[in-house]
Amino acid sequence: MKLHGKESKHEYILDTLRHEILTKVFPPETRLPTQSELTQRFQVGSGTITKVLQQLTSEGFITAKPKVGTIVLEKLPHLNNIALALPEAKSSNAHWSKYYAALANVATSLQTELNRPIRILEGVDDPLGEARRNLMELIRTHQVAGVFFAASPHLLRGTPILEEPGVPRVAFMHPGFSPGIDTQISGPERLIELALDYLASRGRRRIAMLSHPYYSWMQDTSIQNLLAVRKMVCPPCWDIAVNLDSPETAQNIMRLMMRPGKSDRPDGLIITNDNLVDDAIAGLVAEGIRVPDDLEVVAHCNFPWPPFKTLPIKRLGLDITALLRCGIDLIDRKRAGKKIPPVVRIDAVWEDDAKR
Repeated sequence: MKLHGKESKHEYILDTLRHEILTKVFPPETRLPTQSELTQRFQVGSGTITKVLQQLTSEGFITAKPKVGTIVLEKLPHLNNIALALPEAKSSNAHWSKYYAALANVATSLQTELNRPIRILEGVDDPLGEARRNLMELIRTHQVAGVFFAASPHLLRGTPILEEPGVPRVAFMHPGFSPGIDTQISGPERLIELALDYLASRGRRRIAMLSHPYYSWMQDTSIQNLLAVRKMVCPPCWDIAVNLDSPETAQNIMRLMMRPGKSDRPDGLIITNDNLVDDAIAGLVAEGIRVPDDLEVVAHCNFPWPPFKTLPIKRLGLDITALLRCGIDLIDRKRAGKKIPPVVRIDAVWEDDAKR
């Protein structure tokens, strides 16, 4: 049966008590009416009230205190809890992004440090997936202070995830029009410039690059200018895009590029995506390339990440802890009614700086 548009008495009572907690009819650290009082108020059996209180407890709105009763928690989920939305699920992708893995690892440790829940939802881009349903339910029931999207949430347009009012939303993405997002965080800024500066300081002039299919040095005049100023060259045959679904291709590419006896070889390499690093390095090892004597390598990394031990490469990239802290701070400021910028840019950091 339906009651006030709800599917059942249980749903009606649950939404009513949740709303009264959110609107401070029952402020934090105050006692809810007893089960018998709630039974009488809503004209239902004690079993229904028990289930409602159990659900409000699991959602983080209330707790039972012996000899006191049911108390509204001080840190309510709509002011405290963070949802971390990852586009893909690890279980559904054989080549799960190291960026997503680093975010999930940092979120797990950061929630302990901050003493606030960070709910990790893997696979929100799947319209039929559990993660999307769970995130919509968390938003509908006011269980999150805000949502941090690990990437552009354009596939979520038209859903309550982006349209439900009163939910701060921050996304790590390239700046651009994205309805429903309060702040877009972009970065790591200046990664190519910093990498070129380092290679120039090491006397490298012939630069190769491994990147993903959606990016090309040859089509970016700003990067061509950076190369020209440093008297560097990057021929088109050294500007290689590798499909991230087949990162093992990078191994053969490096073997061809650096094969023994080849007169025209790069002396500097920039790997712009950390998912290509392991295979690219395997190719260098297979060809007996000495790093940094034969080839200086600057590789992208999402920190923190375990040290790379195979070859002495230089790692430059994104401080994931700083990124997630920035996102949470923006959500808190928006939730508090403060003005937050539409775009925030995060600079690239070297490995040693990310450890500090």
